[in-house]
Amino acid sequence: MKKIILLTILSGLFAGSMAFAQKKKHVKHAPAPKVTEASASAKDTLLPYLKNPKFPVFRLLMMDSTTMFNTNTLAEGRPIMLFYFGAECDHCFKAIEKLLPGMDSLSDVQIVMATFSNPTPIRAFYERFHLSKYKNITIGRDNDFFLGPFYGARSVPCVAMYDKHKKFLKKWEDAASIHALTATELYTTSLLKAK
Repeated sequence: MKKIILLTILSGLFAGSMAFAQKKKHVKHAPAPKVTEASASAKDTLLPYLKNPKFPVFRLLMMDSTTMFNTNTLAEGRPIMLFYFGAECDHCFKAIEKLLPGMDSLSDVQIVMATFSNPTPIRAFYERFHLSKYKNITIGRDNDFFLGPFYGARSVPCVAMYDKHKKFLKKWEDAASIHALTATELYTTSLLKAK
């Protein structure tokens, strides 16, 4: 008798599971969204600084040619300006000359000056523009050549501004706009998303 009851229960469970499995096969799911070639390629054409609008982490070889500065150590709470330049570039000379008179207004902005140039021209640039008097400036060599491809920089100087939360605000690259760029404009841009 116990065997019959046990067999009845087992066959009932088996039949129920088969019915459930058959029913599950007929459930229609929403089709997966189609990824077209156009939508995939449009996303792929975005430059890295637009795909990830947070200030990038990269290393700079400092002017002593031994110390490495990691931008990961830059704290939130103050805007960041990246000035990507060539230490022997006339356009870069003109851009920094335009910015220097208003540097006091940028005293609360962390300025990262990065270049692909060799240490000797970097030192000459640093001394020529008396950059040692600005405590908010970090200057060094992009030893890994990270910044050019990251920003899609076709020329230098290339300036990018980030808010106090390290979120991207604006990029300037063409020589005319950078030559016209003032410290006041950079300061105002850095405050746009300060909250």
